Order: sequence, then structure tokens, then C-alpha cells
Amino acid sequence: MATTDPKNEAAYKFNVGVEATLFNSLNVELDYFNQTHKNIWVEGSGAYTSVIGFSAPYTNDGEVNNYGFEAKLDFNRKFGDVDVRLGGNILFTQNEIKNMGEEPKAFDNLVETGGPLKQTRGLIALGLFKDQAEIDASPAQNFTTTRPGDIKYLDLNEDGVIDANDKTAIGYSVTAPEIYYSFHVGAEWKGIGLFALFQGTGRYSAVLNAA
Repeated sequence: MATTDPKNEAAYKFNVGVEATLFNSLNVELDYFNQTHKNIWVEGSGAYTSVIGFSAPYTNDGEVNNYGFEAKLDFNRKFGDVDVRLGGNILFTQNEIKNMGEEPKAFDNLVETGGPLKQTRGLIALGLFKDQAEIDASPAQNFTTTRPGDIKYLDLNEDGVIDANDKTAIGYSVTAPEIYYSFHVGAEWKGIGLFALFQGTGRYSAVLNAA
């Protein structure tokens, strides 16, 4: 089925910032931003039933809001023949799916709308099965034959069975960390200098393949 009335993606952005220099050596920058992206191209099967007999078209129903703040500090001062430079910055950002054309879900834990993009989802582990008696007293796990020592999962929707319907958000995004940070330190004396930069990310989930 062809898409009707396609649109270009649109972005609505708001940004406010403050810059200041203190004591003739400390530069400070603070920024807050809020961006909303609309008309995002999404797969439209959530709005159509398979009874219609053809593949669902893509639609411009996607909407994502992204917001956060950034702070930067830079210190530069000369002490005799030595120039000292220190500084750092931190960026904190979050996003929320406002609309993704998601089909109705049987359980609230399966709903992705309202969460961040590419959020890690899976089963919640409760520990390991100690023996067969504990396996027999627990909800059936419909993946493989369960044996002592296997992981015991939470029956999140309380239907007596552990299956794909028990998956839920268990971490952060696998593609976009919420925190980026860096700091640097350096000094120079009569043309001889040393500079070091450290950087990293936080609030980010990585999926490890143990196969």
C-alpha cells in the first residue's frame, strides 16, 4: 500500500544560554535546549490490521522530544612564566517518544511510546534456580527446558507464564548516552607545554554478545 500525502520532517527548537567571564580568567557557559521533531517517517502497521491483506504504508506520524542542558568552564591564567589552562564541560540530554504509530499492546510493560529511543528492553532476572523443586513451583519459562542453575525471570504481567510479554524497559538507550563529559588540564612554560584531555559518557546501556 502506497503512502499518501508524505511530508518532510520538521524540527521546532528552543535554546537559551548565558555566557560570562569572571575574574578575568574564568569563562562560564550555560545552555538549555528543547527540540521537538515531528513528521518522522515510521512504519504504519500499528494503524492497520493484517486482515486488509496488504502491507501497511509508512506514515509521518513519528514525534520525538529532545531536551537537556550543557555547561562549560574554562580557566586560563598566567603565574609568572607558567600558563595554566583548566576546563571541562558536561552535556545532559534526554529524549521521549511522543508518537511512533505504535499498535495497541496487551500489557503496559510492552508500550514503548513515552520512553526514550532505542531503550534496552528485556526480562527481569530474579536470580538462579536452586533445584527442580523451585522450578516446579515457579511460572513456566517458555524459552528452553529449564534446569537448576538457569536464570529465574519475573512474571511481570502475572499470567503464570514467562514469555515475550514479560519484557520491559531494563536500561538506557543503546545508541545515545544521556551524559557526555570531558575535562582538560594543561600548562606551558617558555614554549614547553603539556596538555591532557579526558572524556567519557554515562547513563548508557551496552548489549554484550556472549555467543
